[in-house]
Amino acid sequence: MPDAEVKEEVKEEVKEEKKSPYNSGCTILHEDCDPTLAQDKKLPYTAYIVEYNKEGRIAHDITMSVKESDLFDMYYDFYKKDFISFKQTEGRINPTLWNQSRSKKKK
Repeated sequence: MPDAEVKEEVKEEVKEEKKSPYNSGCTILHEDCDPTLAQDKKLPYTAYIVEYNKEGRIAHDITMSVKESDLFDMYYDFYKKDFISFKQTEGRINPTLWNQSRSKKKK
C-alpha cells in the first residue's frame, strides 16, 4: 500500500503545478507591485502590466511574454474571473539585450 500513497502524492503535486502561473512561456518580473513600475522605459518592450483581483483587492504584475495569448492564457487559467486586464508597459529595450551585464573591457 505505500506505493499507492506515493502515487497519490505525486498526482497532487502535478495538480499544484498546473495551477501555478509560473510554468508557462511567460516570466513574471515584478509580482504584486506598484503599477507605476510599468512607466520604466528600461523594461523590455515585451513586458506587460497585468491587473487582477487578489484577496479582495486589485493587484498588478509586470510580466514578460513573447505572445499576448500566452500571457492571457496563463493569467486566466490561474485567476479565472479575477483576471481584469493587461496592457503593454512603457519598456523600450530589446528583450534579448535586456538585463545583460554591461561589462566594459579595459583598454
